[in-house]
Amino acid sequence: MPSNCAPSNSTSSKRELRIHLRHVRAIDPAGGPLCTPGIRAWCRQHGIDLHVLCEDGIAVDDHPHLHDDPFVVRVIEIARAEQAGGEAVIRDAT
Repeated sequence: MPSNCAPSNSTSSKRELRIHLRHVRAIDPAGGPLCTPGIRAWCRQHGIDLHVLCEDGIAVDDHPHLHDDPFVVRVIEIARAEQAGGEAVIRDAT
């Protein structure tokens, strides 16, 4: 597993929105970026395989239960901005 969780060479559709660990890490809650144990706990809570999140990302449409989570809404916004602009992860300003 790459330590920086860079995008893989996955053959998934470019229009399919996928969130990756880099998008989750881009969230900057009041206490600072999320710690690794916090991300692991979040993955367990939502039934997300951390290795898949890091390697290939997860398709947002495959996890409709996440759409009501305010944290995930912010993660999705970051992923959409990256996909639309083809830029590096945009840091969350909130």
